[in-house]
Amino acid sequence: MLIDTTYFIDGYRQIQNATAIAPQDLRPDNQAVNAAIVAYINRYQGKFLEKAVGNTFVEVLLAYAKQKEQTDDEMNYILSAIREPLADYVYFHIVRDAGEYTTKTGVIRLKGANTALSPVMRQVTAWNEMVDKMRAIVEAVADYAIEIVVQEELLIKIHYSGI
Repeated sequence: MLIDTTYFIDGYRQIQNATAIAPQDLRPDNQAVNAAIVAYINRYQGKFLEKAVGNTFVEVLLAYAKQKEQTDDEMNYILSAIREPLADYVYFHIVRDAGEYTTKTGVIRLKGANTALSPVMRQVTAWNEMVDKMRAIVEAVADYAIEIVVQEELLIKIHYSGI
């Protein structure tokens, strides 16, 4: 995984009970939240990377991430820069799914234990932050020998009212 739960412990991506504490020291509620975040990272990392760098470059990037010696400046930049928009993309999907769940009798909208707010603004913020970061990456790598292919959807901002 290119990211972990530390991307979700503060700021606009903060998720209640997410923590960077060692797993053996976690309370059960922290363990459940961290496990859910890791599951989302595992589910969406590949999808995001295919959209963010292109199908052919994903395997190259992930193989490079596993190397002990990382001496290629261009690859180091891409590897470093791609983590934040990946976290935004994962957070967008976490928030999207957190508001409801499906049972055999239908879809249930959750009622929060704390003050319930619409998740739309947090989703929009995360998505638009991701877009800004992806645009910066595209601009930064324009002169690189490495060619990444970013799908257009990752470069288009959204509005909370769908405009």
